[in-house]
Amino acid sequence: MADIETFQDYLRDELNFNYLQVSALTDMYAFERDSLLPYGVSAVKIEYPWGEETRFSIKGYRGLFGWERTKEIAEEEGWW
Repeated sequence: MADIETFQDYLRDELNFNYLQVSALTDMYAFERDSLLPYGVSAVKIEYPWGEETRFSIKGYRGLFGWERTKEIAEEEGWW
């Protein structure tokens, strides 16, 4: 998914999630993401001709990471 809005549309259109279900999942993602801010993790929005994507920069690491790899690093470092 390119961004959170696209993901929300997918949940509503393809999986028939209602507003409250979509909102709960979106809020959970934001909570997890924000809980990593004190450890130097920041979201970086990348714009492509076909859409946007959120990648993550981690202080002390080179490069940008997807959400799954960011979670793996957080677990390895003991941030979660």
